[in-house]
Order: sequence, then structure tokens, then C-alpha cells
Amino acid sequence: MTVRVNKSSFNIREKLSELERPIGLKGSELMRAETAQEARDFVSAGRRNLVINGAMMINQRYGTSSATVTDAYVLDRFKFKENHGGAASINRDAFPVSDNHPAGFRYAMQVACSTADTSLTSNEHSVIMHMVEGYNIGGTKFGTTNAENMTLSFWVKTNAPGTYSVALKNSAQNRCQIKEYTVGISGYVWEKVVLTFSGCTDGTWDDGDGIGMKLEFGLAGGQASYATSDLNKWKTSNLFLSTNQRNFFDSTNNRFFITGIQLEIGNNATDFEHRPYGEELALCQRYYWEIGSYVTNNWAPVMLMVGNNATRAFGVMHTPVTMRAHPQVTFSQLNLYDGSSSITVTDLFRYSQTGRNQEYDGLAFEANVASGGTAGKAYRLNIENVSGTSGYIRLNAEL
Repeated sequence: MTVRVNKSSFNIREKLSELERPIGLKGSELMRAETAQEARDFVSAGRRNLVINGAMMINQRYGTSSATVTDAYVLDRFKFKENHGGAASINRDAFPVSDNHPAGFRYAMQVACSTADTSLTSNEHSVIMHMVEGYNIGGTKFGTTNAENMTLSFWVKTNAPGTYSVALKNSAQNRCQIKEYTVGISGYVWEKVVLTFSGCTDGTWDDGDGIGMKLEFGLAGGQASYATSDLNKWKTSNLFLSTNQRNFFDSTNNRFFITGIQLEIGNNATDFEHRPYGEELALCQRYYWEIGSYVTNNWAPVMLMVGNNATRAFGVMHTPVTMRAHPQVTFSQLNLYDGSSSITVTDLFRYSQTGRNQEYDGLAFEANVASGGTAGKAYRLNIENVSGTSGYIRLNAEL
């Protein structure tokens, strides 16, 4: 039996041209990927950002207020350091409706020059620093012949226009690569900066719980000690500035805002990785956790403790997440309360306990009082708020 099928005529040239429909240069490169991993690497799929709190969402230390600092962490995971005659006030700035800020972001770190220094000596400097833990840099393959390129992207706004510097360094500070970027020339507006660093094939890069990689945003610095004109290549020295670096501290009117910081493997700056708030907070709490009493003239209970004698009591407190290492403990305005009376705590310190992975989430504490304790009595350790001033317990395991 013969079956005939009739089909209307068509133009074969047109059909062939459809096979050549443009898919773009990147689409062509993606289609040439031979493995699923190659395709994932090309589009930077999966978790990408090595920077924690790049959108400045988490601010455990200072809340919404500003603080003048010289060498301290400010917004979570970001450390501000200045060593010169000037000074700066740092705060988390919430974007007002009138600010044409980058879509998807709510906050930025603001650096405000509060004391000017117009003449910097050779070793004076100021930087914003972010330290990446060694456990998190394995994919970079730094220190090997297979080292990957890294792309840094961020949003910045300043009324102090000019050339600024950013450096990528190892923890020993004997490998660094410095790049320039120019901002503010077009006015006091938000600008996106994208910089690609070549992979570092030598040097020592910590792959444990220490500093694996340092990211340093230069704001000012003496030219002789910290600056170079030899940019965009790896150097065996401790530098972080270009010789063209602007002195941000030349006027108390100067403001510098930064947000959306992302450091990722590869040559492409992908869209910023917005992690859920709770996850970003937990990532920050690995390095720092603070609790306090924020209601005026109130007490916040922290843990139960048992009296050992007239001056000592013991208890255990669990942190929200496993901390990077044994934290340093600082405190203010604590008391032991037995249900009817309280005793002021004069000292609180942590006992060293080693976890299987050298990490910690259950911490044993001893609280000391001058006198009045009772062996075997149960106490509640409270954080006091005195006339609106909150007491606190701060656990610091920063890099």
C-alpha cells in the first residue's frame, strides 16, 4: 500500500536561516561548553559571593548610630582602619526615597570625614577592610598554577571625586595586586565599579580558619610606604594604594558610601547575590555575636548559673551558630539574681574547651562577684539597662 502525504511548499532558504538565529556571543560560548560544570562556571551558577554582608544589612555593633573609630570592626565583617591626623565617623546609612540608589539595596556604609588631614606622611593611611576566611577560598586555587581570576564589583557614591584604590592580598601581606577606579567625576551619584584580578599562582594562602584573603579599599595613604604605580599585577610586598590615590580626608565635607560588594571567581561580574537576611545574620554571627538589654531600666536574662562559693558561679551559654574560634569576651552591667536580690558581676570569662573541629557553640563561663554568693544556689545571669544605657555581652571571633 502506498501512502502519499502532501505538504504546502516552503522556502528552504528561510528555514535554513532560522537555524542561524543569533544567540549572542555569550550564548555561543555557553553552547560550546562540553560539560555541565563548564556551563555552571561560565554563568557563575550557585553560591558566588565570598564577601559576607556586602549589602550592609547586618549591623550588630552600632545599630543605626554612627561611631568614630580608628581601628575596629564597624558594620559586620567590615573593619575601618585609619592611622593619621584625621578622623572619620562610620555608620550604616538607610537609603531615603529621594536617593536614586541601586535597585535591590536598602543600606550602605557611610564614611564621613570628621577631622581633616591635608598632609599625610609616608606611613599614614586609611582603609576599609574585609577578611575572607581561609575555608572559603578553596575554589580560587590561589597559590597554585591553576589559580582562578577573581572579579570584584561594588556600588559607590562620593562627593570627593577622584582616583581610589582597591587591593587583594594574602594574610602574610607579601602578595598583593592593586587596581584603580575613578568615581565622582560625573557628580554625587551612585556608580558601579567592576574590577578583575588575575589569579595568584604563588605565595601562601591560608585555607583554614585564619585569614585566607584580604580585600582593602583605600581612602588615603602616604605615598612612600603603601603606594605603587605598578598596578594590575601580583607584587611580593605589602601595598594597597595607587600613587594616584585621592586623599579622602582633605575636607570635613567629604562623604564616601559603598554597598553591593561582591567578590567571585571568574571574569564575569554577575548580579549581586542577595542572601536571605537570616542566613546573612548567621554568617556574621560566626565571627561576632552581641546581646544586650535594650529596654530602659530592664534586665535581660542570659543563662542560669550555679554558685560555687561566695565569689564564683558557673554556667553554660550556647551561641546561635558555631563560632570560628574561641571568642574574646567583653561585658558591661551584669548581675546574678536569685529571685529576690541581685549581686553585681565583676568579671566574666570563658573556659577553653576544644570541639572536634576546633569550633565552638557551647561556651562555659565563670562569673565573679565581690561577695554574697552561695554554693549550690541557682542564679540567673542578667544584663542590665541603666537609665537607657544598655549593658552587653560581646563575643568576638573576628579574623
